[in-house]
Amino acid sequence: MNQLIGNRPKFLGRIVFLALLAIVNGLASFAFIFLVNRVIGYLITSGLPPENNFLLSFAFVILLFFVTKRVLSEGIIELSQEVFWGARRDIIELVLTAPYRSLLSFKSEVYSALTNDINSITNASVLIVNVFSSLILIFTTLAYMAYLSGKLFLLSSLTIAAGVLIYIATGRIRNGQFRIARSLEAKFIKHFNSLLDGAKEIKVNPEKGSDLYQRNLASVLESGKQYNSKALLGYLNSQLIGQLFFYGLIGTILLYAGSWLGTSLEDTISFTFVLLYLLTPIVSLMVAIPVFNRAAVALKHLAKLKNGLQEISAPTQTSGEVNSDLSNFSKVKFK
Repeated sequence: MNQLIGNRPKFLGRIVFLALLAIVNGLASFAFIFLVNRVIGYLITSGLPPENNFLLSFAFVILLFFVTKRVLSEGIIELSQEVFWGARRDIIELVLTAPYRSLLSFKSEVYSALTNDINSITNASVLIVNVFSSLILIFTTLAYMAYLSGKLFLLSSLTIAAGVLIYIATGRIRNGQFRIARSLEAKFIKHFNSLLDGAKEIKVNPEKGSDLYQRNLASVLESGKQYNSKALLGYLNSQLIGQLFFYGLIGTILLYAGSWLGTSLEDTISFTFVLLYLLTPIVSLMVAIPVFNRAAVALKHLAKLKNGLQEISAPTQTSGEVNSDLSNFSKVKFK
């Protein structure tokens, strides 16, 4: 990963290119919503005009969406794999240069980083550009909703904001649970390595293996499962509450927008359709948040591990000093 980021102009250029593709992809999604609403508006009022270019418009927008999505997805896959294997390469290079005796204290952290942390970071890197595309779609759609009906836009914004605040408020608790689960992961690797290193003794005395499992591993496994489950279920509950608000908003607009706010039937139908389309990118963001939070925890542990390995890899004496100490060496004698 250091080699990837070391070529900073090229790396940043790829990120900018993917970000631009995400913007175009989000705008193509919005253009599709706009075209559908225009056709619905014509069908409700006077019907489609005899001469129109809707077919060509739909064909262009759909083609643009799929081409940008394909290129964007390919770029994300390649970048995420470079991050994944690059991070592993960095850790292995540090391990190769670290003194053996000092490296033993980092053994469990190295295993945990190579498996858990790097996977968490890679999963986040796969989602980050798609999340950016979803944000573009959300902002453009909200602007279009404000254009359709200011009153309905205000009502929708307040409802969406309430759901977001609930999600953010509960997210702090979930982050703490993820941090605890990550620390338990390192403990699990440490105790599991003890079982592997003592495999011969355990085969001779199976009761010793059972005792090690019950005394060390059983509680770590149960605690790790509980903290991860609590964090993920907490995010799921917040997500469901947000969707509940959203569906309640759609039902309220359909039933009472005309009588309470004096909104026309055409605007009510168009606004409802836009809300339904907006739900997908909002859910994508909500699903991505716990992935990013786990990646943030993994990045902190990975940075701490790299710093530790770099410290123990620092040379303690020069080759000149070694040569001078052994300059008069002539023979080895064993008695």
